[in-house]
Amino acid sequence: MSNRIEVNGTEWKEGRLYIKTEALNQNIETIEDTGQMIVDSDNLSFIYIIDVNEAFVYVSITEPYWNDIKEAKENNANVVALVGEHEVQLENIFTELEDLVENIEGNSNYGEEFMGSVEKIFLNKA
Repeated sequence: MSNRIEVNGTEWKEGRLYIKTEALNQNIETIEDTGQMIVDSDNLSFIYIIDVNEAFVYVSITEPYWNDIKEAKENNANVVALVGEHEVQLENIFTELEDLVENIEGNSNYGEEFMGSVEKIFLNKA
């Protein structure tokens, strides 16, 4: 079973970027990083996959939060997802992001709007 939760805020604290998510409708016993990220081009979102209680949870990072992710990358800052009171460091977010951006650049298969937004924010293309 997989769930999707939306990022609904960010906060810089002690040199780290915390991405805050909406609540998960379950008790969290374990939370781990999977090191994987995919895209949801229909919803203009990067999806970072975490493991909660041995089930995948998709953390949806929509366009309003991409500039913070870009800033964290530029500053080599850790990115931590806050899910309720639980936190998990997203270890591979920058490696995954670089690979995805490289694949998206100039590739209209992702949709013109998604491709354009990714190129504008992460590649500084107008």
